[in-house]
Amino acid sequence: MPTTPTTTQQLSGRLTRDQLRQAALTGELRSVLLAVVDTQGRLKGKAYDAEYFVRHFVDGQSEAEMCGYVLATDIEMTPLDGLDLAGWESGFGDVRWLPISRRHGRCRGCPTPLWCLPTPSPRMGTPRCR
Repeated sequence: MPTTPTTTQQLSGRLTRDQLRQAALTGELRSVLLAVVDTQGRLKGKAYDAEYFVRHFVDGQSEAEMCGYVLATDIEMTPLDGLDLAGWESGFGDVRWLPISRRHGRCRGCPTPLWCLPTPSPRMGTPRCR
């Protein structure tokens, strides 16, 4: 007799909004890492409680904010020259992101099992090199 896969088994790839909501509400998914790739190729971001993530970003359609500093630094966290996104002259403002995208998946062996690569918000502005 075939069995119905559990939500955990379904988390092995991309999730629909309903699957994400269900996994968060049942406690099978406890946190979500909202991350973007910085200029050094590293993932930088925030870990959110899964229920909070669903309530504010999936159901609430809110934007997430991240300091531009974390995206515009080198390995030693020194601000890089030539970026309008952040710098000593222009300051280190926030960058807005739309967390719901098609780029998310399960990270096996990570403390935060689900990651999401957000889409830049239209209200973010256009970062560019000088």
